[in-house]
Amino acid sequence: MSKLITVHGIRTDGRESVDLLGDNLLHRGFDVFDYDYKNVNLGHVIFNIRAGSKRNLQYNRAKDLAELAKIHRKPDIVAHSFGCLVTLRAMEMNSEFGRVFWYRPAMDKDFVIPSWGCDQLHIIYNPNDRAVMAGSLLTSHDFGKMGLQGSIYAPPDGLDHRIRNYRSQFNGHSGDFKEGLGYTADFIAERLR
Repeated sequence: MSKLITVHGIRTDGRESVDLLGDNLLHRGFDVFDYDYKNVNLGHVIFNIRAGSKRNLQYNRAKDLAELAKIHRKPDIVAHSFGCLVTLRAMEMNSEFGRVFWYRPAMDKDFVIPSWGCDQLHIIYNPNDRAVMAGSLLTSHDFGKMGLQGSIYAPPDGLDHRIRNYRSQFNGHSGDFKEGLGYTADFIAERLR
């Protein structure tokens, strides 16, 4: 069984999102590693937009994730919100992942996933996610509507057959990890076995 790495979003250390899921999957026998980067708040994101440094936050965190991908040889990933963008940046640094699960990705829906980036990409979105909606309104940043609508490259209209979009039935930005925790853990476990 490959390593499963969880990657949290901004304004959190993951305790109320991917860490809950990681604990659940650990008890089910999965080998889980919590990639817990330094907490980033919205102020960091907004102030890093200036002077062309908007991507430093993404790439600095992606470098460490890329190193983990080398150590664990094609790990699986569960990322939430900003953590999805960090995962994409690690892919762009030639990291290879197995099965990737992006929950409410705070990124543009038209980002192209590198051909070597992953074997499968499962995107879980919700059109009522207020946090992603607010982030998509920030100008001069890579935040966008993938967490509201999914990827435009998923079939049937898109051509990347590694990508699947799923509409979440759970409300709130972290609903899949709170009231939907059991469902989310089952969904992932089924696809990792």
